[in-house]
Amino acid sequence: LVQRELMRTGKNAFSLVSRIMERHGRPVYTKLLKLIEAGSENGDFRKVDPPQALTSILGVIIFYFISLPAQHLMSSGDPFAPERITARRTAVLDFISAALFCPKSQPKGKQR
Repeated sequence: LVQRELMRTGKNAFSLVSRIMERHGRPVYTKLLKLIEAGSENGDFRKVDPPQALTSILGVIIFYFISLPAQHLMSSGDPFAPERITARRTAVLDFISAALFCPKSQPKGKQR
């Protein structure tokens, strides 16, 4: 619903959703950007473009929920079933971790 409203009203429109995003969404977005920047600078994360990385992360998370009508048609079962949500959470964390975290270097003598 929020996504649909944002697409309908656009960036410059004055709407309730725009005001909510400005008040609540922007601070969270800014904190996440800083987190990605810091992790990239200190070597925990790969060198990434923080706004692009965050957009990709948010897309991976949000798409599941905005694609529910298609998921009902394409697969059996309830996409909101606890086991499906748990499986999705695990998959998202694995995907984002592989995309963002630097691989840990192996101790000398243990390399393959």
